[in-house]
Amino acid sequence: MNTKLKYFILYIIFLTSCTWLLGVQKLGNNIYFDYPTIIMTETNEYNGIGDCIIPPKILNTQKDEKFVKIKTLNGKHKIKYWLIDKTIESKRLGETIEDSCYWSYVKYSNVFGPLDSIEFFNLNKQKDVKLDW
Repeated sequence: MNTKLKYFILYIIFLTSCTWLLGVQKLGNNIYFDYPTIIMTETNEYNGIGDCIIPPKILNTQKDEKFVKIKTLNGKHKIKYWLIDKTIESKRLGETIEDSCYWSYVKYSNVFGPLDSIEFFNLNKQKDVKLDW
C-alpha cells in the first residue's frame, strides 16, 4: 500500500473515532450538534454519518425534552432561526440549498426553518416553547 493511502485510512479512523472528543453534542431524538452543523441519524448512535438538517454556521442552541432552538448565520450573512419539534414524527422530505449559498441540507417534517425573528417568535408562542436564549 502506498504511504498516502495509509495516512488517509489512519486519518479517517482517527476522525470517526474521536467525534465525541471533538465536541459532538447529543440533542435528543437522533439529533446531534457536530460543529459546524446539526445532524440527524437513522439510529440512536452517531458515528459521523447522518443527514445535515441545519446548515452552518450555528450561533446558539438550546434544548429540552420537547424542542431544540437554533440560531444560525446563513450563507447570505443573515441571522435565521430554526425549531426542531421532538414531539412529532420526523419524516425526510428532501434535500435543498435554498437558504445557503454553499451548503445543502435535508428538510424534515419536524424541523421548522429557516425563519426570521418574527416568524420564529410566533412559532414559539404557537407551540408554547419554554426555552430561552
